[in-house]
Amino acid sequence: MGAHIDSALKEICKYPKFSKKYPKIKERIEKNKATILDYYPIAEEYCLSERKVGFKRLSKPETIMPFESYIKIENDKKTPYWWTVYNQVKHKFSDNFQKANLENVKNALAGAFLINVIHKPAIKKLVMLGVAKPIRQTMPVMYDSVVLDTSSYVSNIDNILVNTIYPPFFVETDLFFFNYEKEE
Repeated sequence: MGAHIDSALKEICKYPKFSKKYPKIKERIEKNKATILDYYPIAEEYCLSERKVGFKRLSKPETIMPFESYIKIENDKKTPYWWTVYNQVKHKFSDNFQKANLENVKNALAGAFLINVIHKPAIKKLVMLGVAKPIRQTMPVMYDSVVLDTSSYVSNIDNILVNTIYPPFFVETDLFFFNYEKEE
């Protein structure tokens, strides 16, 4: 999971808006020196530390905030616990094997899911493929379902994404779901 998240963050940084805005990150990526600590500006742009992912459990959905601790306050830089564990297991497997547990895997998977769906070009593709749907069309049992006309969303996706910080879409997989609208 960690390698995928790192690769996805690198791809997001190559997006013209970000590569122009954050040339130092682009430079570190090109020199193969970038670490998760370099991606704080992207995390802030997408409010990753505030984003909630729903995890489908048998009894009831659970809310996960996979990047909640991924914050930078002045010179204090923090990474998610599961990211730290990923690196500990990767570099010293036998010393850290006990940390390779389902809780950390679940949180890392939620982080990968969020990174996969949060980037605006990804949202556009997910809407066009019918995976991301208008907010009240398809939701888990805990939400009221209202059928909406999706064709207007697909034809206006560029306008919607440019003019909204939190587009009115919902995405769901077998394990996770995510509401793009910001929760108040």
